[in-house]
Amino acid sequence: MDFCLPGYGAYWYGHYPDAVDICKVDGTDWSYSDLMFCKFIEELESISKWRYNGETELIIINSRI
Repeated sequence: MDFCLPGYGAYWYGHYPDAVDICKVDGTDWSYSDLMFCKFIEELESISKWRYNGETELIIINSRI
């Protein structure tokens, strides 16, 4: 099982100017970016019928890679 937390990431090294460091995990900085969160939402809405309503949601997707 994989979890995707839109807007959160590590190893960004200043790539996203709006990123805010949130915590360290095993010495690695994890950050949050509103820009990346919004890009994810826009992409998901463009390929599905789902629409973001501003609340916390759990989206379960069956994926074949």
